[in-house]
Amino acid sequence: MNIISSQRLELIKPKLKHFERLYEVCFSDAEVMEYVGKKFSKSVAKGFYVKYFLELQEFEVLVLKTNQEIIGYGGVCEFEFKGFNGLELGYVLGRKYWGFGYATEIAKAQLDFILDLGKMAFATAHPNNIGSKKILEKIGMKIVDSEVEIEDRGLRDVYKF
Repeated sequence: MNIISSQRLELIKPKLKHFERLYEVCFSDAEVMEYVGKKFSKSVAKGFYVKYFLELQEFEVLVLKTNQEIIGYGGVCEFEFKGFNGLELGYVLGRKYWGFGYATEIAKAQLDFILDLGKMAFATAHPNNIGSKKILEKIGMKIVDSEVEIEDRGLRDVYKF
């Protein structure tokens, strides 16, 4: 995958050495993981990281451009919904990094990346995740279905651009 970046952020290729910091910032924080799934034990988180970051390459590590500080993760992956095929954007930020506009910035960069490829863009958010839903609407995405059960993720509202 090509590097996705914005003014202050970039998604970089994950390496095993990134796991500890990502565990500290995201996977071990129940508030961060509330709408993603559940807080992971370290061993479960490591298995998730190895599978989805290193093997399947569905996620990348989100860093600040200025100092390469790891602040979360995100990615763009294949998505099929009701006969439509496209790419889904997604991001998770550590709690310490909420409220600085980073989520909106990386979501917009991911959306632009998908649109530049000429693909249909999707995103999903837990129905109670008001913050993420506002971000998706701010970047121009529209809700197309509510409270859809998505395998391994639970209930989600589906957005499309």
